[in-house]
Parts: sequence; C-alpha cells; structure tokens
Amino acid sequence: MVSAKQSTKFAASTPRRSNPRLIIYNVPDEVNIENAKELIMKQNRQLCIEKEDITLRFLFKNKRRANNLLIEVNSKTRMKFLGKKMKLGWNVCNIDDYFKINRCYNCSKFNHSVQDCKRRINLPYLCRKSCLAGMQGHKRAVQMHQLHQLQ
Repeated sequence: MVSAKQSTKFAASTPRRSNPRLIIYNVPDEVNIENAKELIMKQNRQLCIEKEDITLRFLFKNKRRANNLLIEVNSKTRMKFLGKKMKLGWNVCNIDDYFKINRCYNCSKFNHSVQDCKRRINLPYLCRKSCLAGMQGHKRAVQMHQLHQLQ
C-alpha cells in the first residue's frame, strides 16, 4: 500500500507522440535551412504540401560528403512523400524514413546510452566485443589492455 505522502511525489503522464521524420538524400549545396522549405513547396507542387506540414530539423553531410536534409512531417504528408522523389534545385532527391537508434557505445546494447549504462566496462572496443560474444580471446585481450595501462 502506498502512503499518501509518497503518492504526491509521482505524476502519471502519457508520452507525447512524435511526428515521423524523413531524410532527403543528396541535397544540392545551394540548398540551406533558410531556403529549403520554400524550395520544397515551390518545386513539388504536385504533392500539395502546406507550409505547416513540414518542419526542417537539420542539414548534415554523410561519409561521402553529400548533403542530407532531415525533416519532420505529419503522418498524411509522410504518406505523400514515401515512394516518390523530390525535386530540389537541379537535383531529384530520394526520400526515406529516418530512424534514430539509441545504442550504448560502452556495452553495444540498444535502448540506452553510455551515461545510463549499468555495465561499467572500461575496456577497448575489440575486447568489449569479444567479451560480449563470449570469445576465447577475451583473456588475451584483457591481458593486453592491462599491459597497455601499465605503460
């Protein structure tokens, strides 16, 4: 039984639903955050997009130095975009769903970050990988790590 004092400390709340995020690949260099929404609406009139339907999040470069644009849309707009290509500047860009996967770099497991990790492993990545996989090279990796720490 929960006492009356303790019940006032906690409040139940429903999680806020987030809008779907889409990634637009290979955005031209002349497109930036300031003019991207205007270009999307002007050059893709066949999609019938309203200004309120799109929220620009950020523009970033991938490993191949190509620009990608992350946008947040409502569910109806998402259905309009998926399976189609978008015109931006002189390019025709692919669109896909964007999922952010939360993964811990300490233990390589999902749904938590390093700050929230309950396993405190201070070993190099390769040793961590062999430890989690149960490989026989784990003892050797630990010895090498200890030797490296002493030097």
